[in-house]
Amino acid sequence: MRGRQTHFYALKEDFIENIKELEEKLGGLQYIKDDFYYDIPKFEIYDTIENLTNIGTVREGTYDGNFHSQWRYFVLRKGEEFEYKEVQLLDGRYRYDLKNTKGTIIFEPSGLYYDTNCVIKGHMATVSEDERSQFLFKEFKKALLKKMQLPKFGTLYVGKSLIENKEKYRLVYGSPNSPIDADYNISDMVWKEKGRKKK
Repeated sequence: MRGRQTHFYALKEDFIENIKELEEKLGGLQYIKDDFYYDIPKFEIYDTIENLTNIGTVREGTYDGNFHSQWRYFVLRKGEEFEYKEVQLLDGRYRYDLKNTKGTIIFEPSGLYYDTNCVIKGHMATVSEDERSQFLFKEFKKALLKKMQLPKFGTLYVGKSLIENKEKYRLVYGSPNSPIDADYNISDMVWKEKGRKKK
Protein backbone atom coordinates (compact mmCIF):
# COMPACT_ATOMS: atom_id res chain seq x y z
CA MET A 1 0.00 0.00 0.00
CA ARG A 2 1.27 3.45 -0.89
CA GLY A 3 1.44 6.24 1.68
CA ARG A 4 -1.58 8.47 2.12
CA GLN A 5 -1.44 12.23 2.57
CA THR A 6 -3.47 15.43 2.47
CA HIS A 7 -2.32 19.05 2.30
CA PHE A 8 -4.36 22.06 3.36
CA TYR A 9 -4.38 25.77 4.20
CA ALA A 10 -6.53 26.65 7.20
CA LEU A 11 -6.77 28.68 10.39
CA LYS A 12 -7.29 26.82 13.65
CA GLU A 13 -10.98 27.77 13.76
CA ASP A 14 -11.43 25.72 10.59
CA PHE A 15 -10.49 22.43 12.24
CA ILE A 16 -9.96 22.52 16.00
CA GLU A 17 -13.57 21.92 17.11
CA ASN A 18 -14.09 19.11 14.60
CA ILE A 19 -10.93 17.36 15.80
CA LYS A 20 -12.06 17.74 19.41
CA GLU A 21 -15.32 16.02 18.45
CA LEU A 22 -13.25 13.21 16.91
CA GLU A 23 -11.22 12.90 20.12
CA GLU A 24 -14.46 12.36 22.02
CA LYS A 25 -15.81 9.93 19.44
CA LEU A 26 -12.68 7.76 19.55
CA GLY A 27 -12.25 7.87 23.33
CA GLY A 28 -9.24 10.19 23.16
CA LEU A 29 -6.15 10.81 21.07
CA GLN A 30 -2.53 11.43 21.97
CA TYR A 31 -0.28 13.84 20.10
CA ILE A 32 3.46 13.23 20.44
CA LYS A 33 5.64 16.17 19.46
CA ASP A 34 8.26 15.22 16.88
CA ASP A 35 11.24 16.82 18.58
CA PHE A 36 14.82 15.89 19.48
CA TYR A 37 14.83 13.71 22.59
CA TYR A 38 18.22 13.01 24.13
CA ASP A 39 19.52 10.70 26.86
CA ILE A 40 16.12 9.31 27.94
CA PRO A 41 13.03 8.59 25.81
CA LYS A 42 10.76 11.04 27.67
CA PHE A 43 8.39 12.28 24.98
CA GLU A 44 6.24 15.40 25.05
CA ILE A 45 2.66 14.11 24.74
CA TYR A 46 -0.60 16.08 24.58
CA ASP A 47 -4.12 14.69 25.06
CA THR A 48 -6.04 17.27 23.01
CA ILE A 49 -5.40 19.31 19.88
CA GLU A 50 -6.17 22.59 21.64
CA ASN A 51 -3.08 22.15 23.87
CA LEU A 52 -0.56 21.67 21.06
CA THR A 53 2.35 24.12 21.12
CA ASN A 54 1.32 27.41 19.49
CA ILE A 55 -1.62 25.71 17.76
CA GLY A 56 -2.65 27.86 14.81
CA THR A 57 0.53 29.95 14.93
CA VAL A 58 3.82 29.18 13.21
CA ARG A 59 7.03 30.81 14.37
CA GLU A 60 10.15 31.09 12.25
CA GLY A 61 13.66 30.84 13.60
CA THR A 62 14.61 29.92 17.13
CA TYR A 63 11.77 29.64 19.60
CA ASP A 64 11.75 27.73 22.88
CA GLY A 65 15.34 26.74 22.09
CA ASN A 66 14.44 24.95 18.86
CA PHE A 67 14.66 25.91 15.20
CA HIS A 68 11.46 25.07 13.39
CA SER A 69 8.98 26.36 10.85
CA GLN A 70 6.03 24.41 12.24
CA TRP A 71 5.63 21.62 14.75
CA ARG A 72 4.91 18.10 13.62
CA TYR A 73 3.07 15.50 15.71
CA PHE A 74 2.63 11.76 15.66
CA VAL A 75 -1.04 11.06 16.46
CA LEU A 76 -2.59 7.83 17.71
CA ARG A 77 -5.50 6.72 19.81
CA LYS A 78 -5.37 7.08 23.56
CA GLY A 79 -3.78 4.13 25.32
CA GLU A 80 -2.08 2.72 22.22
CA GLU A 81 1.69 2.22 22.20
CA PHE A 82 3.98 3.92 19.72
CA GLU A 83 7.44 2.99 18.47
CA TYR A 84 10.73 4.84 18.44
CA LYS A 85 14.31 4.04 17.64
CA GLU A 86 17.48 4.69 19.61
CA VAL A 87 20.33 6.35 17.72
CA GLN A 88 23.83 6.59 19.17
CA LEU A 89 25.52 9.90 18.35
CA LEU A 90 29.22 10.51 17.72
CA ASP A 91 29.61 12.11 21.14
CA GLY A 92 28.34 8.93 22.81
CA ARG A 93 24.92 10.27 23.71
CA TYR A 94 21.68 8.74 22.49
CA ARG A 95 18.82 10.34 20.57
CA TYR A 96 15.32 8.88 20.41
CA ASP A 97 13.35 9.26 17.19
CA LEU A 98 9.65 8.51 16.73
CA LYS A 99 8.59 6.02 14.04
CA ASN A 100 5.49 6.22 11.84
CA THR A 101 4.38 2.65 12.48
CA LYS A 102 1.59 0.81 14.27
CA GLY A 103 -1.45 3.06 14.71
CA THR A 104 0.16 6.44 14.09
CA ILE A 105 -0.46 9.22 11.61
CA ILE A 106 1.58 12.40 11.15
CA PHE A 107 -0.04 15.81 11.55
CA GLU A 108 1.46 19.24 10.83
CA PRO A 109 -1.14 21.91 11.65
CA SER A 110 -1.67 24.78 9.25
CA GLY A 111 -1.75 28.30 10.66
CA LEU A 112 -0.55 31.88 10.50
CA TYR A 113 3.10 32.83 10.54
CA TYR A 114 3.55 34.84 13.71
CA ASP A 115 2.87 38.57 13.30
CA THR A 116 2.01 38.28 9.57
CA ASN A 117 -1.03 37.64 7.36
CA CYS A 118 0.70 34.64 5.78
CA VAL A 119 -0.75 31.15 6.13
CA ILE A 120 1.51 28.10 6.03
CA LYS A 121 0.38 24.83 4.47
CA GLY A 122 -0.61 21.98 6.79
CA HIS A 123 -0.12 18.29 6.18
CA MET A 124 -1.32 14.92 7.43
CA ALA A 125 0.03 11.57 6.30
CA THR A 126 0.85 7.97 7.07
CA VAL A 127 3.07 5.37 5.46
CA SER A 128 1.99 2.66 7.91
CA GLU A 129 -0.07 -0.23 6.53
CA ASP A 130 -1.35 -1.01 10.01
CA GLU A 131 -5.19 -1.16 10.01
CA ARG A 132 -5.35 1.16 13.02
CA SER A 133 -3.27 3.76 11.23
CA GLN A 134 -5.39 3.53 8.09
CA PHE A 135 -8.58 3.85 10.14
CA LEU A 136 -7.27 6.86 12.06
CA PHE A 137 -6.11 8.55 8.85
CA LYS A 138 -9.58 8.16 7.36
CA GLU A 139 -11.38 9.46 10.46
CA PHE A 140 -8.94 12.31 11.12
CA LYS A 141 -9.09 13.45 7.49
CA LYS A 142 -12.89 13.41 7.49
CA ALA A 143 -13.02 15.54 10.66
CA LEU A 144 -10.22 17.85 9.50
CA LEU A 145 -11.85 18.66 6.16
CA LYS A 146 -15.39 19.34 7.38
CA LYS A 147 -14.84 23.10 7.06
CA MET A 148 -12.56 22.97 4.03
CA GLN A 149 -12.98 22.58 0.28
CA LEU A 150 -10.91 22.23 -2.87
CA PRO A 151 -10.62 25.05 -5.41
CA LYS A 152 -11.63 24.17 -8.94
CA PHE A 153 -8.74 22.17 -10.44
CA GLY A 154 -6.88 22.56 -7.11
CA THR A 155 -5.14 19.88 -5.05
CA LEU A 156 -4.86 21.61 -1.66
CA TYR A 157 -7.87 22.04 0.61
CA VAL A 158 -8.69 25.53 1.93
CA GLY A 159 -10.49 26.42 5.16
CA LYS A 160 -13.80 28.25 5.28
CA SER A 161 -12.39 31.22 7.23
CA LEU A 162 -9.77 31.81 4.54
CA ILE A 163 -12.23 31.51 1.66
CA GLU A 164 -14.61 33.97 3.30
CA ASN A 165 -11.79 36.42 4.07
CA LYS A 166 -9.41 35.75 1.18
CA GLU A 167 -8.48 39.41 0.73
CA LYS A 168 -6.91 39.43 4.20
CA TYR A 169 -4.48 36.53 3.81
CA ARG A 170 -1.63 35.16 1.69
CA LEU A 171 -1.45 31.39 1.26
CA VAL A 172 2.31 31.23 0.88
CA TYR A 173 4.25 28.57 -0.99
CA GLY A 174 7.06 28.46 1.56
CA SER A 175 7.44 31.38 3.95
CA PRO A 176 6.48 35.08 4.17
CA ASN A 177 9.57 35.78 2.04
CA SER A 178 8.30 33.61 -0.82
CA PRO A 179 7.31 35.47 -4.02
CA ILE A 180 3.70 36.61 -4.00
CA ASP A 181 3.15 35.19 -7.48
CA ALA A 182 3.88 31.74 -6.04
CA ASP A 183 1.01 32.02 -3.51
CA TYR A 184 -1.85 29.52 -3.71
CA ASN A 185 -4.55 31.35 -5.65
CA ILE A 186 -8.07 31.18 -4.20
CA SER A 187 -9.38 34.42 -5.71
CA ASP A 188 -12.25 32.62 -7.48
CA MET A 189 -13.28 30.47 -4.52
CA VAL A 190 -16.69 30.87 -2.87
CA TRP A 191 -17.59 28.90 0.24
CA LYS A 192 -20.37 26.38 -0.37
CA GLU A 193 -22.07 24.82 2.62
CA LYS A 194 -21.85 21.04 2.68
CA GLY A 195 -24.71 18.58 3.01
CA ARG A 196 -28.22 18.56 1.75
CA LYS A 197 -30.25 21.73 1.65
CA LYS A 198 -33.36 21.80 3.81
CA LYS A 199 -36.60 21.91 1.88
